[in-house]
Amino acid sequence: QVLVLAPTREIAVQIHSVMLAIGAHVEGLQCHVFIGGTPLSLDQQRLRKCHIAIGSPGRVKQLIELGHLSVGAVRLFVLDEADKLLEQGSFQEQINWIYSSLPANKQVLALSATYPESLASHLTHYMREPTYVRLNPSDMALLGLKQFYKVVPCHPISHHILRDKTQELLQLLSRIPFNQALVFSICTAGSAAQHLADSLSARGFPAACISGKHTQ
Repeated sequence: QVLVLAPTREIAVQIHSVMLAIGAHVEGLQCHVFIGGTPLSLDQQRLRKCHIAIGSPGRVKQLIELGHLSVGAVRLFVLDEADKLLEQGSFQEQINWIYSSLPANKQVLALSATYPESLASHLTHYMREPTYVRLNPSDMALLGLKQFYKVVPCHPISHHILRDKTQELLQLLSRIPFNQALVFSICTAGSAAQHLADSLSARGFPAACISGKHTQ
């Protein structure tokens, strides 16, 4: 059996979708996602014949405490987005509790797009003689990946900076072929991100703004 932890409900659902696609030809495979916001009674039903359990730390811990999730047969423990799961003040206490509930004989995988040294030190608590598969820290670019950037002059008026950055972004999007794009906007005000999305849409790049102010 496999237990996979993810830092958010959205990521847990994405992992579940990928697992179903990969395991589509494995006869009888049962893979389910366990996250907050769903009835515990439904989780109980899904856990009766479950080979791969994917969930958020809080819900997984709750299910183990209630006796609904039996972890005695878990042979693979996966921390997806491990940097987020183990960053200071996040899920460390819950993950430590879950880890202590698992059998001693198991394999542990920690997956992360970013791998700071602080994460490596945390993982020593969960692994014995781990094998690290990492990019070269001095050259983090992936093979086949082309990177483009623009230097935007600073301006004392923040509104002008946003305007200039938007113009430069529009130029990049106009010159570089792409099918989909994800733009991260480091803005203290959500209205700035919305303004950027509106500007992109007005120039023929259909865009939607997603922020913490929106409901899930």
